[in-house]
Amino acid sequence: MKKLLETKWILITNTAPLIVLLLLLNWDYQVFKSTLSEENIKIWQWTWGIIIGYGILNLIFSYSSNKMKRGLQALISFINMLLGIGIIFFAFYYSHDIHPGSIPLWMTNNFLVLYFPTFIMPTIAYSIYLLIIYFTPNPEDKKAWKSFLIALSVPLLFYLLITLFIPLLKTSFKDIDNYIYILGASIGPVIFLFFLLQGFYVLLKNKSGFWKKNQLTIKIIFALILPIAGLITNFVITNEGFETRRPGVFGDFHHFWFYALTIINGILLCVNNPQDRSKRLFLFLLRCITFSFTIYFFLVFLPYMPLSILAVILIGLGFLTLTPIILMLLHSMTMKEDWNYLKAYFSRKRLSLYAVGSFLVIPIVLTIYFGFQRVNLMNALDYVYNPDFTESKAIVWDGPLKSTLDKIYKAKSNRNSLFMGYNQPYLSSYYDWLVLDNLVLSDSKIKRLNKAFFDEETDLPNRRQPNLRPENPDIKIENVKVDSEYDQITKTWTSTIDLEINNTLNLSMQEYSTSFTLPDGCWISDYYLDIEGRREKGILAEKKSAFWVYTNIVNVRRDPGILYYEHRNDISFRVFPFDSKQTRTTGLELIHSSPTEIIIDGHTIKLGSEQVITTPVSFDSNEDNIRIVTAKEKHTLERINRQPYLHFIIDYSANSPKLPYQEIVDAVLNKHSSWTKKAKVSVVNSSIATFDLDENLEKNLLFEDREGGFMLERAMKKLLFDNYSNPSEEIPVFCVITDDFYDAIIDKNSLSDWKFTYPGNDLFYTTNGETINTERLWNDLTHSSSEDKNFYTRKLKLPNGETRYLRDDKKDEFVLLDPYFEIDEDDLSGKTIESALLIEGLRRSEILYPEEAADNWPNLVKASFQTGIMTPVTSYIALENEAQKAALLRKQKQVLSGKKGLDAGEEPDQMSEPTWWFVGGLMILLICFRRKRLAIKG
Repeated sequence: MKKLLETKWILITNTAPLIVLLLLLNWDYQVFKSTLSEENIKIWQWTWGIIIGYGILNLIFSYSSNKMKRGLQALISFINMLLGIGIIFFAFYYSHDIHPGSIPLWMTNNFLVLYFPTFIMPTIAYSIYLLIIYFTPNPEDKKAWKSFLIALSVPLLFYLLITLFIPLLKTSFKDIDNYIYILGASIGPVIFLFFLLQGFYVLLKNKSGFWKKNQLTIKIIFALILPIAGLITNFVITNEGFETRRPGVFGDFHHFWFYALTIINGILLCVNNPQDRSKRLFLFLLRCITFSFTIYFFLVFLPYMPLSILAVILIGLGFLTLTPIILMLLHSMTMKEDWNYLKAYFSRKRLSLYAVGSFLVIPIVLTIYFGFQRVNLMNALDYVYNPDFTESKAIVWDGPLKSTLDKIYKAKSNRNSLFMGYNQPYLSSYYDWLVLDNLVLSDSKIKRLNKAFFDEETDLPNRRQPNLRPENPDIKIENVKVDSEYDQITKTWTSTIDLEINNTLNLSMQEYSTSFTLPDGCWISDYYLDIEGRREKGILAEKKSAFWVYTNIVNVRRDPGILYYEHRNDISFRVFPFDSKQTRTTGLELIHSSPTEIIIDGHTIKLGSEQVITTPVSFDSNEDNIRIVTAKEKHTLERINRQPYLHFIIDYSANSPKLPYQEIVDAVLNKHSSWTKKAKVSVVNSSIATFDLDENLEKNLLFEDREGGFMLERAMKKLLFDNYSNPSEEIPVFCVITDDFYDAIIDKNSLSDWKFTYPGNDLFYTTNGETINTERLWNDLTHSSSEDKNFYTRKLKLPNGETRYLRDDKKDEFVLLDPYFEIDEDDLSGKTIESALLIEGLRRSEILYPEEAADNWPNLVKASFQTGIMTPVTSYIALENEAQKAALLRKQKQVLSGKKGLDAGEEPDQMSEPTWWFVGGLMILLICFRRKRLAIKG
């Protein structure tokens, strides 16, 4: 027993878990502490004190235990166990003060009370083991059946307590059932576990040699038969036979490797120990490898101890939930025997290195596999969402990608489920951390990746989506006030717009939503919302984080307001909630380079004044990477009509039908005979191949494979990129050849940011061989009744000798001198046009080179924060309280540390580990069911 009282065991079973518990509690406490009442804070102070005190007492015990007598050691172990039970009881009893119901789950992601049993249980288990050794000094003379009988009586006592004693006591003592349920759930599993383990301890040490005689039989039952039975039972409970494929109750353990490792582990434990030391060492190392597998299931099922008692009462399935605990003991004992045998031939240091290295084999293999899945998934995301337009084919392994998408999709389908479903306890959390940076992949991205690489449609479930409502004509702007000022030094207009918005309905909890378009040279630089009589200044935050917080707040019906970019210069503006007939005040600040106007909710708002003499911002030196070409300056530039040529885009996706491509191309060429010179063809699926039309079309198609989906959006962006990077007086006119244009992978507004790369006429054609339709690139890819075949632009010669083509209109326009754009933080000077231009240059550079943006997008966020100017990757949001702001900052930190292609989430995340809430829920259901039966009988 002396070795078990060494300090290292206290550090492992008590100190380390308590430190983790304190860190996790503090992580959530810092978010919502501002919303706690004085009584709540007092309970939290008691909680900190109890946990810290418990840890200090254990450290004192560990340092002084060697000087104590054996009986005192056992007494302190017993007290230590009771204190652990008491802390769990305290946590459950004061759960409403530790985590008040007023705090929404999205702020903390978990029920905080669940942390307590998870991290106190190791100390309780350690104390139980010490007590077993103390109270069983001569196990060889004991009878194991007595311990097993007492253990089995615990479920019976639970049954009598629930059905008989509590109803009797309730007649005399009000609410006593609440205390007894919590106390019983805390103490019952401990008593059950104590006598169960004591029974096995006696069996192993008994004089009769029961263990030696029946060792193989016991191992076959508990290491092979019952583990396999447990896996099968977990599956068949939720499935009708093996033809269906629904998740299990305790997790998704139906993968081939769970069964394979279970069988391998069982065989390794059952095989006779060889006398040859080399063979014995090899067997020992194999057992060390599978020991991590045994420990995994031990940790998974340890929190289900109360459930095992209930399951024994009901149908005896509790024995299956106990199997991992018994298997853990058998595996540990077998390895100890190996160790004792091998230490006579090998040094302890050498054996330890062998054992640790072998134990880490499965975790390392899992980590490597998860790491490969991450790299493969990120490559797929980058190819679709952050492409390098110099590459024409994705470097992606299709099989592993399909497996990854299926896993993520299934895990999301039961993210908030009471049962484990498709998740795998602990492994899913590790997977989410390593592969997804603890973020999620949205349903829309899963759908697009499946379509892009496999040309498959994904049936999305009716999952709870963000509660965003369409525009409501009954909630509208009632009054507008504008104030504009011009700064001659920074050459910046600053306009403040105050809005009074009125809900004309007799309905409460209404949301105001609208969209408006910012003209070029105009940016949002501030925002406010009046909340409960005070003016709440908007917070400039990373866009995905702000949107996640907003949708969660709206779902719990609290006060937020938000502004964010939807597409190009289109802004979405939302305020929530509005009570019946309520008028709310909100406002925004904008900076702009010249007098202009915007239209919000039907109100034309003039910004600035033409009567004020202003000096346009214009960068002309070779050192400047961006400049504004004013409307007056543009009018003096050479006006040319660029020569169009046809560029055919052929749908060559996996499921596309074969069309008479040569005939279709010839028909289009005959109709536009003046556009045939320099005509080109791009064959598009999940990749793109481009060649000149004067080559043999049908022959070239023979070298292309039909694979993946019709990635029209990526193809068009690549072709626009090529056109912008190699400017000439010729301009491509796209003609898409596909049997179903609406099956193409392209969003309606996806090309709006690319307008600056293709000035002039934005028409393109689509044809299926029977009809030819005229479409518009920038106008939501809609049909056009007119067919203007002129391509007038303005030609600008840059100081470096390069040429840029500009729109032929009467508006100011940005021009990038060098598309590889970087910002020096010292050049950012707050809310000025100069700063806004630099940010706009960085934004356009990231449009052209999204592969750079995938890694450097936090730079654009940082520049936005530094200046206060909202960008497409940031958002202004007004929040009601400090807890919401803390939650926003925490989510923002998480998002900024992850990959750009991942999402903050469509709904609040839940932990994937088994929860004591689940256990408690089953206990309550059982009690309610029993009471109902008694009531019917009565």
